[in-house]
Amino acid sequence: MNYYKLGEDKQKVAQLTKEAGFYADSIYASCLAVEFFLKSVMNRVPDAEPFEFTHDVINLYYAIKNKYPSSNDLSEAVKFCRKYNNESRYPYSGTDIFTDDFAAQFLQYVEDVKKYVDEECQATIEDLVNKFNKS
Repeated sequence: MNYYKLGEDKQKVAQLTKEAGFYADSIYASCLAVEFFLKSVMNRVPDAEPFEFTHDVINLYYAIKNKYPSSNDLSEAVKFCRKYNNESRYPYSGTDIFTDDFAAQFLQYVEDVKKYVDEECQATIEDLVNKFNKS
């Protein structure tokens, strides 16, 4: 599964739904984009693999961060994404929180996580040897 491509797709969906004024949907898509971008590197982090079929982005991020230290602490962004993954998906009450500014905040979280994955989670020679020795 190409989690990175899924992340890019959800990032686009988040942007488009924000522009259309569907803020809860935008936030939900942003949360999924964060999850997919993090999952895109989990195959190089054995401690992260148990989180593949969960929405536990908090522990997924910490497992990845142990191998690829982050120059910016993204834990608050990841925690917000975990919290609002369900709350934006099932917004039964308190929907006044889902505003243009709040959706923009989540789009920034996506950008921050994508930048972390792109710039700081680089595969090492050891990662490549491990990957190709398994095949």
